[in-house]
Amino acid sequence: MMGLLRRPTDSPVYAWVVVGTFITNYSLIDISALTIGLLLPDIRDEMGLTATQLGMISSAVIFGNLAFEIPANVWLSRYRPWRVASIAFIASAGFTALNGWAPSFIILLTMRLLLGVAYIVCKVPRTLVVLQWVPRRRIPLANGIIFSFIDSMGGVGFIVIPIILGILGDWRLTLYAWTAITLVAILAWLVLGKDRYTPEFRRGMESQVGSPIRTLIKYREPWILGFGIGGTIAALFGFNSFWPIYARDEYDLTLTFSGLVISMFSLACTPGKIAVSVVPALVNRPSLVLTVCGIAMWASFAGLLFTDSGLYLLLFGCINGLSFCFIPLKMTHLYDLPAIRPRELTVAVSLMFTILWAGGFLGPLVVGVIDDATHDLQLALFVISFGTLSLSLAGLHLKALGKHTPD
Repeated sequence: MMGLLRRPTDSPVYAWVVVGTFITNYSLIDISALTIGLLLPDIRDEMGLTATQLGMISSAVIFGNLAFEIPANVWLSRYRPWRVASIAFIASAGFTALNGWAPSFIILLTMRLLLGVAYIVCKVPRTLVVLQWVPRRRIPLANGIIFSFIDSMGGVGFIVIPIILGILGDWRLTLYAWTAITLVAILAWLVLGKDRYTPEFRRGMESQVGSPIRTLIKYREPWILGFGIGGTIAALFGFNSFWPIYARDEYDLTLTFSGLVISMFSLACTPGKIAVSVVPALVNRPSLVLTVCGIAMWASFAGLLFTDSGLYLLLFGCINGLSFCFIPLKMTHLYDLPAIRPRELTVAVSLMFTILWAGGFLGPLVVGVIDDATHDLQLALFVISFGTLSLSLAGLHLKALGKHTPD
């Protein structure tokens, strides 16, 4: 097996040092990719772009996920997770800086596409790092902690980026500053990150017969979860990209306050994610959790469009965040698929993410096209908010499937 190195580091504390350093770097790249909506007003003013072009810039980073998620996982899952992660982190930081340098729409779009490719490579080792360092029985709790941390960091990013923008006064300098921050975290990963090959992990890797690509037809759950979550991601990315513009134009809100509201999408979900990872009544009822979350998410997105009260906006942001508590369940559900091997698991995860990223790619584009056609951004955002109900449909489908769903 290519690139297998045994690292006899067994300390649980050090395991979380490695996982934590990886997730910190992943979160910083996540912020680079997904907070572009806070910079779009300045980019629009400087470059004179249409709403459709702004949607293209926002969606471009997702195209890499859509196009390369499965091939990257099939190919790169053979190699050392530490090495793949290191290359991906460094490339992501470089493309973030080049986003700030881009002198025209076409070049900015290209740099966003390349950032998306680097971003997807960051995801390849994520599943394997967890399998290497976290005991199987603790994976549900670990997923709850990991995704809570990622989303909390994302929420902090939506607060910090407007602050940096306010201090530096330029969207390009903001991206340069963020690149410098990510480079510090990358250095920590290069020093502290390691691979760990336990007997269980080694057996799983060596038992892989043939290509793990057959996972695409072996299990139905990744397809159901992907399509269900895809609608929610379409709505989320549509709002992340265009709601700051809507709030500034309609409510006269500052980007700092808009960023605070959007940060609630991520920060408020932390207790919910921990709960669905440890409370048996929730862990064992994924279909119910998905169904309720889809409805709550739609109500909170719609609420953001019909009030200019700062208190109510923050409240709807918190409700939206809590409705994203299902995230750990989607991952744990795939880890628990019967007889799934490590490389097959990476493909199952990548299939789910490919489908849901299709929603992320289409969301900002749909909002931009509707806005250009109707000159009504409120209508465009209201239309995309209904995508969240696909999550409820996925929950009902999983319940009907029943085969691998406890409830």
